[in-house]
Amino acid sequence: MTEPIKEQPMVRNSKTKELKKEKAARARELHRLKVQLADNIVNESKDKVNLEDIKKDKIHLFADIAGIDNEILFIDKELDKLPAMVARLRP
Repeated sequence: MTEPIKEQPMVRNSKTKELKKEKAARARELHRLKVQLADNIVNESKDKVNLEDIKKDKIHLFADIAGIDNEILFIDKELDKLPAMVARLRP
């Protein structure tokens, strides 16, 4: 027999925890890509390359950055839907 939900202890939602870990990993990857792009721009700007040339050469970095930004937004939307705490059901 189980207790009514109101009487059961509340615990962190495991799905929320997983999504937060995924978001942190994606944020680290996003930061790495932005640093890589900035380094490329600084190194190429020494050669007086214009911004349009950099955009063409580094389009894959821009695409990766945009993709990860979208993944983070998706994770945020999923987190908004989930309760932070859930009842731990006891047998």
